[in-house]
Amino acid sequence: MKTWATYAATVIIGLATPILVLWVGRSTPVGTDPSFAGASVVFALAIVSGLLAAVAPRHWLPIALIVSMPLCLLGVVMFAALASIGEFFWVWLWAALGSVAASLLGAYIAKWAERP
Repeated sequence: MKTWATYAATVIIGLATPILVLWVGRSTPVGTDPSFAGASVVFALAIVSGLLAAVAPRHWLPIALIVSMPLCLLGVVMFAALASIGEFFWVWLWAALGSVAASLLGAYIAKWAERP
């Protein structure tokens, strides 16, 4: 039952993260540097992945991927969409790839720390 609850929380967090990122991006004042918001989301995903992987250390890889993939897909799509009109917002690409890397690292560290 604990594994199912962990996966349910993972899916909810994974699907809510892109919505939160779009809301933050929309409510940010014009001219503000979006790098801080992107880095904050990446670090938050690393912490969340680590906490969820600590609950189910044997499932650290799927947990990290489920948490980070929706944001990764959104970031790549947003970067491609904005690049097609001539604007390069690299923060979307860095947040996308950084979320996957940070989630994997956070989950792996939590799995590694749980070993007896």
